[in-house]
Amino acid sequence: TTRSTLSGTDRYDTSVKVHTAAEAKDDNASFTDLVIASGDAFPDALSAIALARKEDAGVLLLPSSGAMSAAAITKAIAATNIYIIGGTNALSSAVETKLKTTVAAGGAGKTSLNVTRLSGTDRYATAAVVANTIGAAGVAKHDNKATAIVVSGENFADAVSASPLVSGP
Repeated sequence: TTRSTLSGTDRYDTSVKVHTAAEAKDDNASFTDLVIASGDAFPDALSAIALARKEDAGVLLLPSSGAMSAAAITKAIAATNIYIIGGTNALSSAVETKLKTTVAAGGAGKTSLNVTRLSGTDRYATAAVVANTIGAAGVAKHDNKATAIVVSGENFADAVSASPLVSGP
């Protein structure tokens, strides 16, 4: 058994390091898609897990201000499709601007066709939008049965505990 610790200078840097390690685990194959969620609040990031699993995408956390490190921009440049989870209160419109700004100007150079924001009026509506985007084909299985995982949106512990049912083997 090999043990490794993935950590960064903050939660955003750690998410980049985890993304990079996940790519390395898969024979250095880059993710073709990227799911971006707020690192300042948990609900949208938890909704992002199932979408990332379905799309075989990496997940990056960003501050709600939309500031992106050079490493995060590099990951975005490599992505074909990018999903922003949550409304502009969760991740400001500056995120979309940075993703669509040309590489020469320090952005990812994506078009509006590459960047999709999935959001609702609140965390519950955003979770429903993400679930509808995943669709029936992407529904998790537990004991070979299609499974909906329903947890409280008020705290993250149960959702984190249940996440292996969605993202695990």
